[in-house]
Amino acid sequence: MATLAWMALTIGALVVGVATVGALAAPKNLEFKAAILAMVALAVTTWGSAAVVDAYERVDVAIYATIFALAAFVGGYGLASSLLGGLMRGSSEISLPSPLPDEVPGTVALFVSCAEPETYDPRMTAADLEEIAEEDGPARSASLTPFLYAAQKARYRAIGGKSPASHEVLAITDRVRDLLDHNEYPIVKAVWCVGDNSLDAAVSDAASQGYRRIVIVGISVAEAFHIDKAKCSVDALKPHLAGLQIGYAPPLWASEELARLVSSRILGATENLSETGVALVAHGQPESREQSHHAFDAQEQSFVNRVRMLLLEGGLEAHLVRTAWADWRDPDITETVRHLAALGATKILLTPACHPVNNVSTMLDFPLAANLSRVDPPVRIVQMRAWGDEPRVAEALATAVHETQRELDK
Repeated sequence: MATLAWMALTIGALVVGVATVGALAAPKNLEFKAAILAMVALAVTTWGSAAVVDAYERVDVAIYATIFALAAFVGGYGLASSLLGGLMRGSSEISLPSPLPDEVPGTVALFVSCAEPETYDPRMTAADLEEIAEEDGPARSASLTPFLYAAQKARYRAIGGKSPASHEVLAITDRVRDLLDHNEYPIVKAVWCVGDNSLDAAVSDAASQGYRRIVIVGISVAEAFHIDKAKCSVDALKPHLAGLQIGYAPPLWASEELARLVSSRILGATENLSETGVALVAHGQPESREQSHHAFDAQEQSFVNRVRMLLLEGGLEAHLVRTAWADWRDPDITETVRHLAALGATKILLTPACHPVNNVSTMLDFPLAANLSRVDPPVRIVQMRAWGDEPRVAEALATAVHETQRELDK
């Protein structure tokens, strides 16, 4: 009986630790099951502890049993926490078919986006944490890691549980498909930087159908780090050796059409030209990434400057149009809003100028950062939307496809 009690105590506490991590990190559909498992395991642990005390009737054994249960809990918690980092590993290797099937006429247009998934996905959080570790970010603690997953899950819940980002990307792609000739571009598809439906998998799939010409367009103002990594995964397939023609469209920072889209939205929301402040928000990136992808910040800043010039032409005051950075760089959103209010702005338009689609950051972090500015009540802060599936966005992307196609024809 005593042996069974010790086994129940140990295994129960171990499972409680594992289930606790599961409840913190699991998506919503598994969260309740993990919580139930934790409660059942806790009941088994409690029974085991009581049985041990009854078997020995000694105070020191009760203390040892408590310590043993805590150690088992920590062990289960640590084991499950360490396994979280492997959620994105072990995916099947992508390769081009060999030999390739007979060539099929037409060009495949792939639009790559790093938009977050519609609902919380622990695999994406695992990928983000692994990336931070690779870039010499703060060391991950096994005790804190599950809470980082829980925090991301809470961010989704704060916006109603679903992000519109992926749906907006698909809507943009549908608009572009309508603008392109179906015979010339039989496949027009949205793909993602990481996870399912990745860029390299889409290239391999197109090759397996016999297509030899592929145009890849990033839905991004600048040469984004994640999109660049996705392109590198395509290059690793060595498509030129298989006879594929891959054309990469440049980022959209030089698009006059998109700059006019952002500026026209702002001017349309302006009531008093002399008292309206504008915070044009760009992404920003960590210092380690900035050193290897310095063009990203420069290109976003160039796009913001283009929007700013259009706003000044529209009559806004130069000192009331400012650049803010969502992350990593200064001035941030909070500081910029305070500055605009101090300069006399009575209405501040918080504009995600470089964000193609609305996401958790624009819907949650931007308003929170603006609220932290604590400006006086007469000052109104208005949250603007990202580009979304506006016709002009699709037109800019269709133009990028045609220009890249012409480069392939040379």
